[in-house]
Amino acid sequence: HEGTGGRTLLVDGFHAADVVLQQTPENFALLSHVPIKHEYIENLSEHRNHMIGIGPVLNVYPWNNEVYMIR
Repeated sequence: HEGTGGRTLLVDGFHAADVVLQQTPENFALLSHVPIKHEYIENLSEHRNHMIGIGPVLNVYPWNNEVYMIR
């Protein structure tokens, strides 16, 4: 790549979760079962959004352990 830009900090979280599951299943279990507090704050010109929730980092279907949501 010779142009400018193109850098990103985004990652494939679903792939990362699969790697964690394969390499350290005990860590996957922690990430998918232990609830933690999370916050989202967005300051807009008209108003401010502030949401707080509690849940695991990885949400998985209980019947097949497939990740369907990542916090």
